[in-house]
Amino acid sequence: MPAKRKAPAKVAPGRATFEIIIGGQTKGGRPATPKERARLAGRQPNGVPNGLRRCPTCGEWRGSCLDPNPLFAGLVVRVHCRCDNDSLCPRCGRRLYERKINANYYDEGDSQVWHVPWFMAMKHRCPDRTS
Repeated sequence: MPAKRKAPAKVAPGRATFEIIIGGQTKGGRPATPKERARLAGRQPNGVPNGLRRCPTCGEWRGSCLDPNPLFAGLVVRVHCRCDNDSLCPRCGRRLYERKINANYYDEGDSQVWHVPWFMAMKHRCPDRTS
């Protein structure tokens, strides 16, 4: 059972308090183990990070790799193809965004892993609603 959150400290009169919830800045990655560093280091002959493979259905890259961005060096990140997009609207059943929400994809054009944040789902509009 999760621990209960403490009640916020008293706030001085006239002072508002609020919380902002944002995801971590690591694209959901985690530090690689020594074995993972050895297995996933480097790139395939085509320049794609080791650990990624082409999806037989959509042809995009999927799997786990070391993030190629130097700012995230040593982090293992999960990469999803378009087929993995199971982020559906509960009302209309359509995809919330063109890619899986709160997930990563690999872009061959710039050889980077990109994160799709949760707020991209806010762009979704059900077909029968215009606003």
